[in-house]
Amino acid sequence: MTFLSGHEPEPRSPQSGSSLAGLNVLVVEDSGVQRAHAVSLVTEMGAAQVLEASDGIEGLAALAEGGGIDLVLSDLDMPRMDGIAFIGELAARGFRPKVIIISSQEAEVLQSVRMMAETYGLSVPGVIPKPLTSLVLEKVLSAPPRLAPALGPSAPSARQEVTPGEIRRGLEAKEFHCFFQPQVTFQGALFRGVEALARWRHPVFGLLGPAAFLPQAEADEELMSGLTLAILERVAEHWRIWKRRGLSLDVSVNLSARSLGIQGFSDHLMDAANRFELPPRALIFEVTESASTTHLGHTLANLARLRMRGYRLSIDDFGTGFATFEQLERIPFTELKIDQSIIRLLPMAERQMFMTRRIVQMAQDLKLSVVAEGIETLASWNALRHLGCKLGQGYFIARPMPAEQVAGWAKQDRSHLRGQELS
Repeated sequence: MTFLSGHEPEPRSPQSGSSLAGLNVLVVEDSGVQRAHAVSLVTEMGAAQVLEASDGIEGLAALAEGGGIDLVLSDLDMPRMDGIAFIGELAARGFRPKVIIISSQEAEVLQSVRMMAETYGLSVPGVIPKPLTSLVLEKVLSAPPRLAPALGPSAPSARQEVTPGEIRRGLEAKEFHCFFQPQVTFQGALFRGVEALARWRHPVFGLLGPAAFLPQAEADEELMSGLTLAILERVAEHWRIWKRRGLSLDVSVNLSARSLGIQGFSDHLMDAANRFELPPRALIFEVTESASTTHLGHTLANLARLRMRGYRLSIDDFGTGFATFEQLERIPFTELKIDQSIIRLLPMAERQMFMTRRIVQMAQDLKLSVVAEGIETLASWNALRHLGCKLGQGYFIARPMPAEQVAGWAKQDRSHLRGQELS
């Protein structure tokens, strides 16, 4: 094994104000020349201790023996265990240093690995194309942190897994509620709408997100339809309260592919909306790209009937499926939502910028509204605004919130968004 047990920097004055000052750093790089360069660079920037390894296997050993490592600089293309496997193992074994990827791989590969690492719960300040320089490293380390995905409502453990019968009991007890995530315009940062997100206030497990109950509900047509109608009732209840307070909002509600495949489901949906006094102009029904491939005839009939009665339709997760253009031809959509897997890479990834530009242009040509979901950074916000996107949604704007907080959020100062129009 060739990793160093520790490289204690020779006494020297660290670079003034360096973000590396006092940190313990691990450099994982198979090229001896480039590894020595990186070690020397971070040492000069004031790192307290520097460990080094020639591949992922040695990197894991160094982490295990080296104590608390604050930052890992890792190459990707290495023998025995490459950087991708190393990052996966690092997360699986419970290590949680910050990770900066340094590689000569294509930008799309670097961004994909960054997303993978963040999915594993690791903090990734940035990716750096080779060669590494102190200027670029300092810029990455000093940049505002990316907003990590919210842990959100908890999911029950395997021993606490909810059953369809428990979901039925919850529906009868009216335990299902909505959180709402705001949507604002890129021009003026005007508060235009919200997306309704299902939550379950379980008496034992606490607040549960959709991952805890949607798979079970989806397996039963009647149960899924009942859940959709329960959410619609909650939406109507809060929409009327907002309306009385002078807040006129569009509300987006997700429709299950399972429900859309039921003959006549749209009639039940419209009857419920009328009963709850929720006008068609207030609702946008969101349909995933895969929805129209299930029981196609019934699905098309339900969606056409909803449009005929004045409800708007949004194609959700746009850009992630294979039947996108065929669906635009089949279904009378009024809006498309660009998937967050594309948006979160803007403006760094050239391919995603190209895709977004084309999607926005196509939507404008088809006279469709465009919503970008998953906006996490100011850079993404600015890129989308310049591309001509109409509405934005994501943690950079606001996280999902209980209905009771929506009116208060509407009064909050959003000048930090409006000010970007002058940039």
